[in-house]
Amino acid sequence: MATFPETERYIQFLLEQLAGHNEHHVFEQIVFQIALRRLSSNIVPATGPVSAGGDQGHDAESYYTNLPHELLGAGGFVGRATTEPWVLAASAQKPPLDGKTAMT
Repeated sequence: MATFPETERYIQFLLEQLAGHNEHHVFEQIVFQIALRRLSSNIVPATGPVSAGGDQGHDAESYYTNLPHELLGAGGFVGRATTEPWVLAASAQKPPLDGKTAMT
């Protein structure tokens, strides 16, 4: 069984290989799926022509819902939904992160 440091080094190695294989979009899709399941259920992939800056460096964003306030204590989609605007920016790029914007 691999130890935590071994697993961490293996994941780091795989991330470094993404750029060489032009698979950064695969990484962004994985991050989106994790965020959808772990952070908020009301996020969608950002749209727009990426090469023209249409997504403004955002890979996903939340959409408005007031259901968590209307259905207090609900589970499932409603229980994991956010009422705040969220932006997800994922990158396998090493710093500096050109094209990714920090939201405050």
